[in-house]
Parts: sequence; C-alpha cells; structure tokens
Amino acid sequence: MTKRTGVAVACAAGVLAVAVVAWRPWAARPAAERPSAEPAANAAANAAANAAAGLPGKGAGAVPAPTAHVSETGRVAVSRDGTNRLVWVDGRWLHPEDSAIVTTALDAALDDDDADKILAEAMRLKQHADPEVRSRVAFALSWLGMRGLTDLTSMLTDPDPDVATEVLDHWKSSLSEIESEPDKAALLGAAAAVLGADMSDEMLFDLVMECSMLENEYALPQLVTLLGSVTKPEQKQEVIDALHTAMEHENPSDNEEVLRQQALEEAANLARENQAAQPAAPGEGMPPAQPVQGLPGLSRRNH
Repeated sequence: MTKRTGVAVACAAGVLAVAVVAWRPWAARPAAERPSAEPAANAAANAAANAAAGLPGKGAGAVPAPTAHVSETGRVAVSRDGTNRLVWVDGRWLHPEDSAIVTTALDAALDDDDADKILAEAMRLKQHADPEVRSRVAFALSWLGMRGLTDLTSMLTDPDPDVATEVLDHWKSSLSEIESEPDKAALLGAAAAVLGADMSDEMLFDLVMECSMLENEYALPQLVTLLGSVTKPEQKQEVIDALHTAMEHENPSDNEEVLRQQALEEAANLARENQAAQPAAPGEGMPPAQPVQGLPGLSRRNH
C-alpha cells in the first residue's frame, strides 16, 4: 500500500466514525421527534393544494409548509409559523378549511345512511363560502330524495353558476321520481317562488311543462304562482297562454288579476268536486245508534 493510499483509507475511516457517532443520538430519539421527510417530499403537493384553494404559493395568505416535527400518526402537522394546523389526507397536506375536511361529517353520514345527520350537516353547510362544499351538499340532498328536496329547492339560486347547474340537475332528477301530484305541485310552486324574477326562459318552460302534466286541481294554483313570480313580458305571456290552455273556463280573461281569480276559483271547485266523489268511509253518513229500551248504554247496533 502506497503512502497516498494509506492516507485516503485513514480519512474515509475517520468520516465513517463521525457519521456513526452523529447517528446514534438521533436514532435514540422518539419517532415523533425525528425530522420527517414527508414535508420536503410533498412540497409540490402543498403548492398544488394552495393553488386549488386559491392561496398564493408564497408570502402572506399561503399555507406554509409543515414543520419537520409531525405527530406519531403522521396525519397532523403545524405550519412553520404556527398559524395553521394542517391535516394529512390521501397523500397530501390539507388546510382545515379544505372541502374534503369540512364535509367529513357529511360524507360519514352518507356512508352510514343516516338521513337525520345528512339533513343536519346540509343545513349547516349549504351556504358555505366554498362552492365545492355546496356542491357536495347538493349531492347529499338529492341522495335523500323527497326528504331533501325542500332544502335542495332553496339552493336553486346558488351564486356559483356551476353549482347552480348541478343543483338544477339534481332537482330535476329528484322531482321526476315523485309520484304524488300534490307533492310535486308544491315543489313546483316553491321553485317558482325561489327563482322569482331571475328565472331563465329554459327553467320557466320546464316548470310550465311539469304543471301541464298535473290535474288542474293542482296545476292551476302553481301556474298562478308562476305568473306572479316572473316579470318579463314575454314570460308572463307564456304563463298566461298556459293558463288559457289548461282552464275549462268558457271565457278566460286576458287581464292578469282577473285570470288569477278565475284559475284559483276553478281549482277550488275541482277540489270540492273530487272530494265529494270520494267513496264514503265505513260508517260515515249513518245515523247515530239508538239505545235499546230497558238496557241503558246498549245500542241497537251492538245488540
């Protein structure tokens, strides 16, 4: 072995000895206190999460990268400046206000088929600032069917166009499954009242068509509600034409106020006629039983 080779071997051995000495106290530390490689390895994921949440990648307002000290479960971390408590979900760090975190209880209620819990969470979150959260609420309400339709109807005017479109699609799908004409009519009227003057021509057409498939007893009052909700002249005329077509009145008026009265009177008359045509319940209309002479409290019917 040459003198140069000997010096090199001695240097390598010295470096190895230093590394071993430095490693021993680090290895002896609890796992929870050791520096974690996750934050560095997921810097790109953090940046993507910031961008998705509308947060800048650097500076004020950004979600800072988590510190090296992570809990033993590896699921919770604190940002470097201590202002945010981040959560490790599906391979990335998420801000507590991320939709996946906010809707945790709602998603769990859906998994458990817990209708009461779904409704409670939907009421809590349906006006949340995050459109993604409201989108998940709309899905959950549609999943409930008739029980969730009232709250789903109230979301038809969501300020986010994409969410509003999703709500409308869910609403139409749920409405098509309702067989009860009184229930369907009530929801059509509620939708007209919620949408009001902001109702699109397409939505008005859909509501008029749905009303046309109902019996006049239920359709006419909802067409009257529609007439009072819209403000555009062409939309008002569309509803007036629908009333003229549906009504059995010999001379339906062109005056809006008179036409409303005529339609409501016709609907009330139809309701009374239908009620009178219903078969009487057993015992209904029979005269009261008369007591048998000499036996107080015993009726002829029971004798």
